[in-house]
Amino acid sequence: SDATLLSVIAGKPIDSFVKGTGIPKIARSMPNTPAMIGKGMTVWCCTSNIHAEERDKINEVLQSFGKSIFVDDEKYIDMSTSISGSG
Repeated sequence: SDATLLSVIAGKPIDSFVKGTGIPKIARSMPNTPAMIGKGMTVWCCTSNIHAEERDKINEVLQSFGKSIFVDDEKYIDMSTSISGSG
């Protein structure tokens, strides 16, 4: 399958989605509450098998909530959740 799963579920690591769904391409994001009015900040990361073109599409979706920041390490999503009103 060429599907990509984009998660907005708090506290669920990428690995749990890969194991639970069998989908190898996972993007994990955590929008904060102002996202409901298009003024949010979403921190996100993804599996390394998601290439630049696909990342651009994910980023486009997430920017519909406001701004987005890509991070290389999933631990930064958990950190951002505690300071940005997410989760």
